Amino acid sequence: MAGAKLPTRAMSESRPSFFALIEKFADSWLVLAGILLLTFGVYARTLDGWFRADDFWLLQSARDTGLGRFILEAFDFRDTDPVPQFPFYRPLYVISFKIAHGLFGLNAMAYHALSVSLHLGSVTLVWFIMRRFISLPIASAAATAIFALHPAYAGTVTWIARGNMLMATFVYLVTFLLFLKYTDGGRYQRAWYAASVIGFAAAVLYHPITVTLVVVLPAVVFLAKGRPEEAVRPRSWLPFVPFILIAIAITVLQVWVRREYGVDQVFGFGWHQYTRYGEYLGIAALPILRRDWADLHLVNPEYQQMVQGLASVLMIAIGLFLLDRRRWPYVGVFAVLWLFTSLAPNSTAVVWAAIPAQLYLPGVSLGLFLVLAGQLIWGSITPALSERAKHVALGCVGAGAFVVVGLMIFGTVVHQGHTLDDSHENERFIAQLQEEVQGLEPGGTLYILNPPFNLRVFSIDALVSAVNLYLGEFEVFLIKPGEADELQATLGPNEAIFRHRP
Repeated sequence: MAGAKLPTRAMSESRPSFFALIEKFADSWLVLAGILLLTFGVYARTLDGWFRADDFWLLQSARDTGLGRFILEAFDFRDTDPVPQFPFYRPLYVISFKIAHGLFGLNAMAYHALSVSLHLGSVTLVWFIMRRFISLPIASAAATAIFALHPAYAGTVTWIARGNMLMATFVYLVTFLLFLKYTDGGRYQRAWYAASVIGFAAAVLYHPITVTLVVVLPAVVFLAKGRPEEAVRPRSWLPFVPFILIAIAITVLQVWVRREYGVDQVFGFGWHQYTRYGEYLGIAALPILRRDWADLHLVNPEYQQMVQGLASVLMIAIGLFLLDRRRWPYVGVFAVLWLFTSLAPNSTAVVWAAIPAQLYLPGVSLGLFLVLAGQLIWGSITPALSERAKHVALGCVGAGAFVVVGLMIFGTVVHQGHTLDDSHENERFIAQLQEEVQGLEPGGTLYILNPPFNLRVFSIDALVSAVNLYLGEFEVFLIKPGEADELQATLGPNEAIFRHRP
């Protein structure tokens, strides 16, 4: 896809002489290796994490259901007891989790290692994709680093149950690269095309957000390759027909599933989508969450919405800047379309605010979006500068890049710390439970006071699954502090009260 690379002749004429050395180094595999090592170093502490919330539900389901029945039930959404679907249709993800359980059992470190490996694999794929759209190696490396280290994605990599997004994104990126290979032509063009269609079908069965690829792939051909006039020719759309049919089928199926579950009111098209877009763009530009504001004592958390709203306005301004084709033909338009299209499915959520983890897949396009804007600014400013001023400007950009990378690493460490704190609290909870409730026989009744919040945030299903996995099958009730003394006097021979001490 040589035609998709960005024009850099004017910019190369204005570069300092030593920039060529930096660019040559940035074009080497050492840079990718460095990004991967840095990313692994940041996420290495994740390997010491434990299980959290929905992890227990998935683990119990995988333990109690045989592989054959599990596969059948994964595609049959009507019964959530044997295979949890979380009111969505993600059959390949739960099957992948079942296989992982067969390999890892209750070894939390192995699941976390899989999550980190999937992230590193996606980072590698992003590297190859960005090199197709960005001619400057140092700029494509920067786009890759943004995806690798962005703090908003920390919860996705650190929480095992978020593996649905990790697996879906990995398959999404493989499909994207396969389609790019198809557009290159050559001897194996048909094989690349067939593989990309199969990959797309697999991706939408991992997570419905990947359906947006049906818009991104035509945009690659008609915008990124600079051939928008072909979009008005019906024949040019023939390669996309299988993708469109798969997208229609999965969309209809997802709507049907959600109506059957009674959660069709949770998602919908409406005015709230503009708010969601703003929230996601704000988090992408300034990934400091309400809990972070409070923990870091940076500013009153009440101002978070205002500050991130300003960050969202900045992102919209960058988008408008990239849409100006007089500055940059079509590739900037493609970057804006890719980001905003990727955000579209999650913008339909009605009942909750933006969730940073849902930025993970859109984060692939975020790097391209920001780096293209940076290239445009650099190309606009440097021609008017003297050679000495260019050296100073380049030094400032380099220093700024180190600061930004440092802030991203700091934010990622803070964000993953929240998830790890919850998982370690769960580990202590289970250890206390096993130590203090040893005489209770399976089938008994267990009253629990003050369990970890993440096990009871929406319901006590995760709490029940955790007890069943590590203690046995019990009837579990959540009680309040004032109820414990009253119950103590009426406890039967196979009943117990457990008071968790955080």
